[in-house]
Amino acid sequence: MYALNNAETADDYTVANTLQCPNTIEIIITVEGEPVLLQYAFSGGGYTSLAPTWSPPNGIFLPAGFHVRGRNIEQVRVKSFVKGKPGRVSIEAVS
Repeated sequence: MYALNNAETADDYTVANTLQCPNTIEIIITVEGEPVLLQYAFSGGGYTSLAPTWSPPNGIFLPAGFHVRGRNIEQVRVKSFVKGKPGRVSIEAVS
């Protein structure tokens, strides 16, 4: 299991808010406060750990709450939905 615990989001995607989670099959996301945007990096299709392909391009909107997503991913990252309004995020990734 991989985890990103109680991270405060930033206006842009950052290394601090990116979870390396190779061969993950499910992620559990808890968002507190302000909503966030989330992107996945999938393996294949030219993916390398140094140059991942992030999807979807605009991110997935996640309001405050508990979210479960079944995905076969290598990385996941989050950022604030509204600039200047950080949210708090915890992510657990199960492989």
